[in-house]
Formats: sequence, C-alpha cells, structure tokens
Amino acid sequence: MASGTRTGATQPLLAGDEAVRFLAEASASAGATLDYERVLADATCAAVPRFADWCAIDLVNQDGTVRQIVSGDLDPEHEALLAELRDADCAGVVRPGPRVHIVVPLTAREHAMGAITFLSTTSGRHYGESDVELAADLARRLALAVDNARLYMEAERASERVAVLAEASASVGATLDYERVLGDAARAAVPRFADWCAVDVVEPDGTFRQITSLLSDPEEHELLMELRRRYRSELGASAGVTRAVATGEPELRTDVRGASDLALRPEEGETYERLAPQSYMIVPLVARDRTLGAMTFLSTTPGRHYGPSDLDLATELARRLALAVDNARLYDEAGRVRDRLSFLLKASELLGETLDLDAMLGRLGELTVPTLADACRIYLLEPDGRLRAVSITHADRAKAALAAEIQRRYPVEPADEVGAARVVRTRQPQLIPDIPDDVLVAVAHNEEHLRMLRDIGMRSSLSVPVMGRDGPLGAITLIAAESGRRFGEDEVHLGVELARRAGAAIENARLHAAVSHRAASSEETLGVLIDGVHDSAIFMLDPDGIIVSWNEGAERITGYRAEEIIGRHFSRFYTREDAERGHPADELEIAAAEGRYEEEGWRLRKDGSRFWASVAVTRLLSPDGELRGFAKVTRDMTARKRFEVELRRSNEELERYAYVASHDLSEPLRAIAGFSDLLRRRFADQLGTEGDSFLDAITDGVGRMQALIDDLLAFSRLDSSGRTAQPVAIAEVVDEAIRSLDSIVARSGGRVNVPGPLPVVSGQHSQLAQLFQNLIGNALKFVADGPPIVVVSAERGADRWLFSVRDNGIGVDPDDRERIFDVFERLHRRDEFGGTGVGLAICRKVVEIHGGEIWVEPAPEGGSVFRFTLPPG
Repeated sequence: MASGTRTGATQPLLAGDEAVRFLAEASASAGATLDYERVLADATCAAVPRFADWCAIDLVNQDGTVRQIVSGDLDPEHEALLAELRDADCAGVVRPGPRVHIVVPLTAREHAMGAITFLSTTSGRHYGESDVELAADLARRLALAVDNARLYMEAERASERVAVLAEASASVGATLDYERVLGDAARAAVPRFADWCAVDVVEPDGTFRQITSLLSDPEEHELLMELRRRYRSELGASAGVTRAVATGEPELRTDVRGASDLALRPEEGETYERLAPQSYMIVPLVARDRTLGAMTFLSTTPGRHYGPSDLDLATELARRLALAVDNARLYDEAGRVRDRLSFLLKASELLGETLDLDAMLGRLGELTVPTLADACRIYLLEPDGRLRAVSITHADRAKAALAAEIQRRYPVEPADEVGAARVVRTRQPQLIPDIPDDVLVAVAHNEEHLRMLRDIGMRSSLSVPVMGRDGPLGAITLIAAESGRRFGEDEVHLGVELARRAGAAIENARLHAAVSHRAASSEETLGVLIDGVHDSAIFMLDPDGIIVSWNEGAERITGYRAEEIIGRHFSRFYTREDAERGHPADELEIAAAEGRYEEEGWRLRKDGSRFWASVAVTRLLSPDGELRGFAKVTRDMTARKRFEVELRRSNEELERYAYVASHDLSEPLRAIAGFSDLLRRRFADQLGTEGDSFLDAITDGVGRMQALIDDLLAFSRLDSSGRTAQPVAIAEVVDEAIRSLDSIVARSGGRVNVPGPLPVVSGQHSQLAQLFQNLIGNALKFVADGPPIVVVSAERGADRWLFSVRDNGIGVDPDDRERIFDVFERLHRRDEFGGTGVGLAICRKVVEIHGGEIWVEPAPEGGSVFRFTLPPG
C-alpha cells in the first residue's frame, strides 16, 4: 500500500506523456538485464530530479538483512525530516496537510521484498494522487524485475547444486579408495558451493582422519586448522564435528559474521577478520544407522549464507559419501577376513608338515613375518618354568640379530609385566596398541638394554598365550615396527586362533615323540596282550590286505591256524556275494581315506560255515605319514544276531496275537452293544428308570472296554511298525491333532496356541501325530476351572529339539510324575476324568522309539508342562 499527500488541489508532478516517458526510462533496464541491483540503481537515477529530489530503495535480502540503494547524498536537515516521515509511515500515522514524500512497497507474487521512497525537498512541490499511482506502477515493475532475477538466480543455484552433487559424487561408484572419493568431493564443493570444505572420518580406533580442501591464504588455512583443533580440545562433545558424529544430526549456522565460539588470541584477530566466516554447515556421514564421520562446508564470501535447501544438498552428498566409505570398508574387511583365513590355512598346513617341534615353530615365525607383523618371537614353556625362545624372526635382518642379542643377554623373566611371561602367567592376551617410550623405560634392565629396545623401533605389540589341554605351553609375541602398522582387536582374535592351532600342533608333536619313545619297548608287550585276547580276532594287514599277524582269538573264531593264514589275502573270510561286489577292497579304501571303517555282516569260517561279525578296520601310518597297513578287529556276534532275529519273530507274533485278540474281544463287545441298543428300542416302555440306568452302565462299560482294547493294540504295535524315519513337519502334525480334537475344544471353550514356528524332525508321522494328540487331548481334559489353554512350543538344543506342551490344568503331584507314564496308571476316578490309563504310556513309548526322553514339570503359572526331545530332521 502506497502512502502520500491527499490534497485535491495539488497538481501532479508528472502527467501525460512526461509520466509515460519517466516510467519507461525508470524501468528501461528491467527487461534488459538480470542484474536487479543495476535495475534499481537506474530507477533511482531516473527519478531525480524529474520526480523527486531524492530517491531510495530498501531491499530485503534473502537472509533477512536490508540493502539500501539511494540516488545520492541527502542534506542533513532533510535527512532528519525524511527519517521522521518514514517512521511515521512505519507507525501507520496519517497526518493532515500536504505531503512531500511517497513510500511504495515492492510486491511480487503477494510477497513484499522491499520499498521505494521518493522525497521532494523543493519548496511548493507536493505529490498528488496521480503521482502515488505512478510511483506504485513503477514499484510493480521493479518488484517484478527483482523477482524474475531472483527466480533465475535460484534456478542457476539449483543447477549449480546439481552439478556440485554430480561432480562431488562422481567417483563414488568408480573406486573403492574412499579417501580419494572424499578428497574429490571436498575439492568439487569449492568454490561453487563453499569456500572451504572438510571431511572428518571416524577411524576404527575412534580417532578422526581429516581430509580438507585448501584456503588460498596459508595463514587463514593454518588459523582454521588451529581453531578446529581447539574446538575439539576445549569444547569436547559440544564441538561441531564431534557433536554431529555423536548425535547423527546436522548443524546449520546461517550467519556467523563477527562471531566465534572460541576466544581469539591477539595475534589471530587480523587473520580472522580477513578470513571473515559468513555461514557454515556440518552434516554427518551416516550409513546402516552408523555415523562414519562428518562433512563441513564453510562460506567466507560476503552475502553467501546457507539455508535449508543448501542443507538438503549437503545431506544428500553426505549420504552418498557415507555409502562409499561403508562399501569400501566392507570390501576391505572382507579382504582382511580372506587374508586372515588364508594365513590360518597356511599356518595349519605348515604346522602339520613336520613333528620336529623347533623346526615347526621356526617356520611358523617365518610365515608370520611380514604377513602379520614386522617381528615374531615364539617361546616354549620348559618344565622348570623358564620360557625358551624357539623362534626369533624379524623382517629386518639387522634387527633380527639385535633381537637375538637382547634375548641372549636379557632373557624373559617369569615376573615380567609385559610380554610372554605375563600372558603365560595370566593366560590372557596382552595388547599394547601404541608403545610409548615410558613402557620401554619400565621394562629395560639398564641403559644399554633401553638403548637396544629403542633401536628395535617397536611401535605396537601383541602377546598371546599358547594353551594346551592342561595349561600354557608357551607364548607368541608379535611386534609392529618399521611398517607403522598398529595392532587392534582384530589382530588379537587372529593371534589367539593362531596360538590355539600352534598349541594343538605342539601337543601332537610331544605326544608323537612320547609314543615313538615308548613304541619299541611296548611292541613286544602289545604282541603278548593281543595274543592273549580270546574273544576277538585281532590281526594286522599290509597296505594290500595281506595278513601279517594272527592272534589266538582269530584262530578260535575262524578255525585257521597262524601258519595257514599269514601271507593270504583277508578276502577269504567274505561270502561270495561280498567278494563279487568288491566289498573287501572297499573296507580298506575307506579306512585308508578316513582312518577307520566299521560294519557288521556275514563272514566265513575255515569249514565254510557263516558267522555274524562285528568288524573294525583302523589305518596305521608311519611317523612321516605313509600308510603302513591296517589293524583289524573282528568279534563273533552270531549269538546276538540270532537273538535279534528271534526277538523280531517274537514281536511279529505278539503283534499278530494282539490283532487277533483285539478282534476276538471286540466281537462280543459289539454284540453286547447291539443287544443293549435293541433292548432299549423294543422294551423302553417296560424297562423303567432303573432298567435304563442298567443299560447306560452296560453301554458305558462297552465303550470303555473298546477304548482300552484299541489303546492296548496301539501300544503293542509301536515297536514293530517297520517304517524308516522320514522328515516330519511338526506344524502339520499339530494341525492334524487340533482338528481331530475340534469337538473337545468347542465343548470346553478352550484354545490351543502355537506362538512360534515348529521344526521338522526325523521320525514316523503317524506315531508323532498320536503323541501330540494324546498330550493336547489330556491338556484339554484335565482342567478344574475355566476354559483350558494349551500352548505348544519348541526350542533348539545342542543336538535335539525340545518340545513343550503347557496347560493351565490341575497339575501333577511330584510323587506321581514318573508313574503316570506307566500302563493303566490313573490318578483320578473315572467319574472325575475319563480315560484308559494307556495314553501317556503310548506317549513315552513313541518318544523312546524316536531316541528321546519325556517328563513332566509344574508350570510357573499353574498347571503342567510336558517336555520331550526329538531328533532334528
């Protein structure tokens, strides 16, 4: 809204063609250039002196500050008058009488972006209504010019931002060198988006690694680096980058002119003023919900102040860079894991190449350097408690000699607090990521020792104990020196695993040495013992299967004397069918490859008769790993085999008997039930109440007898189902059981819950269905008050699945928890709870057939929990 004089007699200062020419001249450059400050300056010049003696445009910048463009200096007397008039306008005061100034807002798209003021200081020249309209028309044109220029500039800035984002993230997908990616991004941001840019990456040890662009003035750059260092040391977690990393939140400071969070030193003032910070942003680098660092953008260009759109661009760039850092680190970690596994594989192969302890550990030290460390020392714990240096290896030969001299002159002491002695004593690794000089001073015996330790140049160390089954066997110490590497937790895990494998190899070597030492003296004794075994055939074969020794038990079982069989092939004990399919050779091939072979099968005696044999063949190796032959033990299991056949036949007969018995018992029961029903239908009017009750008792007894027969038949047939185990989905089994119990669930108002997934086990589907149906049915039945609630769940054990069927029923007394699984055991009268007393016996038998156990426990909230184990599928 414009303000001005409102005196009807006042003539317009400009009218007609003159007004049109003024308007055209004042706004001439509006369509010729996007430099809106030039357009506004031209307008103020065109207004003076034809339309005003003085003209000013107050323009609101995008950061909220006001920039003024004036036509020239103003007389101090008139300046005071103008201030008074403009204040009055701002206060909304309208005073009567002539007016000598006009204030018109610059408005475009309903947004006020400033105002234009015209002042007349010539006596007798007053503004009229048409002058106000002319000023308003000019203000509209100027506002449109400013708005168009700003829209164009914003589009240019948006395009520039996109270009910066594209260029800064161009190498993200092209390389896994994330330091190069971050450096490229920092340089791409300058100078189009920032005057200075820095990326701080959090290293695995928690320190910051800084990648920055440079300022053209070295003094300004040095001051900026100093201020960042002091920020972190003096402000700690509240410092910009540190705070952004800790919180994962960005920080935007739109205007920091003349402000510093730190007190500047006297000598820094001039450089800081020359640096002239304007605005800055700090955005965290976040990937997979982890903050990997932060990126800082600083503007020192006057008028360039960051806003929300700039923060959005910086956040998107930080997101891309964080992804690059994370991908590179994941790739590096995968590479390190591969390298470690490869190193451990090579170490395992090396440790298995020889049983010479000193040679083996010497080679291990050579493998470790320089792959894992710059130096490696391996110690063995002697019986007297001393630590003997078995291997001293260093990448630098001169330092290797120096290390050996140190070991000779200053051997490890059992009470040492650093290194091998400490880890053997504590049985725990010792990691010193950075070795300061005071550590060397503390461990040195004298000045000469200290000088030698300093000459080695140790920067980081790791000592791990080598453990055996009964305690420490020694220690491995890794040292980082000239390479500059720094040991951390990853190296601790790798060192522990290396020491574990070394410990196993040391024990194997010592065991072999002990066995070899005793072998000669034990061989004769062993022969005597073998010859004295009468119930087993124990004999030796050469690598081709030729019999080379024979004991008394072998003669008794096969009928062959030693002189008849030694030198013959062991295949003569096998049936023709086995020999035709090459089975004897299979035994030796498997034993040679796997170390041992076991089986049971028919074998032949000297007289041609068969016996059922249990056979075990064991591979025999020489000290250097060559196949020496085989030891074979054969036992005559014919009596057990016959018993098993007889037992199977007996079980089959028992099953047939149970089937016939159930059929024969069921037939008269069906007749009794039929005649009872016939009596009820034909003579109902003659029986009376007492007769009906007698018939009810007969019908109930028939039902219970039939259920008992069915349960006994099911129980007797469990052992002889004859079906092999198959994968069984327990979820399907439980669904079947619940469907079969639908009527009981509906009648009781209860529910069966399965809160989690149920596994697949190995077993027989029908038996497992009977198991779950019996347990769930009991849980639904044995409830005192309220609707029954049954919960079926499973959890994985070491080598078994543990199942639970929990109820809210009446519970089981501790004294009855074993006997409820016996046949015909009932804890309640039939008028309280029905049943035959066979259901839980069937459950136990099904679980035992599947190799598991079943038991009952009290539920914490009342009721019972039936638990049982089954093998995995």
